[in-house]
Amino acid sequence: RSFRGPTHDLAGSIQGIDNIEVSEGRLKVYEAWLEQGLGEHVMLKTGLYDVNSEFYQNDAAGLLISPMFGVGSELAATGTNGPAIFPSTALAVRLKAATGNVYGAVAVVNAKAGTIGDEEGIDFSGREGALVIAEAGWTGRGKLALGAWRYTHKQPGVIPPGATLTEERYFSQGLYLLAEQDLLGAAEGDGTHLVGFVRLGLSDGRTTPFRGGWQSGVLWERPFASRPASAVSLGAGNGALSRNYRAGNPVDSPRLDGSETIFELTYSDEIIKGISVQPDIQYVLNPSADSTIDDALVLGLRFRIAWSSH
Repeated sequence: RSFRGPTHDLAGSIQGIDNIEVSEGRLKVYEAWLEQGLGEHVMLKTGLYDVNSEFYQNDAAGLLISPMFGVGSELAATGTNGPAIFPSTALAVRLKAATGNVYGAVAVVNAKAGTIGDEEGIDFSGREGALVIAEAGWTGRGKLALGAWRYTHKQPGVIPPGATLTEERYFSQGLYLLAEQDLLGAAEGDGTHLVGFVRLGLSDGRTTPFRGGWQSGVLWERPFASRPASAVSLGAGNGALSRNYRAGNPVDSPRLDGSETIFELTYSDEIIKGISVQPDIQYVLNPSADSTIDDALVLGLRFRIAWSSH
């Protein structure tokens, strides 16, 4: 839940601009789990688990690089080490049932994230309780899902600067809504899609700097017929600071405004088989909701290497 690093120090963003940024490099076992079917429609998964692999996730937002398009900022900024999302997973049990286009899932996840390779390793004690998260929805030509999350143990409150922990403790909880829709549908054998999405999130606003937020955008897959791996995405999102967090700002510090907004445009394509390049442009409006920090224009370039054993 620390906000220090290049995205904050250079761009001034409290939500971040790069979803793979870490404070220090480590070799880790990221996920390791077993999944077992319980009848025809129910699956049980247990092990080191990434919450964002199945919860608070929609495919149309996946190309965008800003962290808020993964797990919403109001959930991502909770927990002792953050919830069980990149860069550290946690021990969890997940139960999922699906029939036709309808599904429901619930997971109980160690509230203290930690995996093999982290300094403190995996937390087996469970002393800090668990994050319980549930989601139900419909999938078809799009997706509509409603989710809720809550920590079983009270969490410290947070105040500026960054997310400084206080002695007061509260139950940390929230809700989110996801919706995406294929706006055109693919032509026969063409593979072109234009998918729009909207996401909304709310939290208690005392154990995270954010009262809530929203993200929206479009993903255009295969905009160029001659480039089957090409994709372009345009997104925007807002992180609304909670009243408690803003009121906790030191009196000798600049007044905090209501929110930070980020706009992002990105394009990805495969230059040779297995190697993709992704130029990215982001504009951070009102960074950290601090009027003394100038808006930031961020230019990035991501390379991705993938291979298959098949």
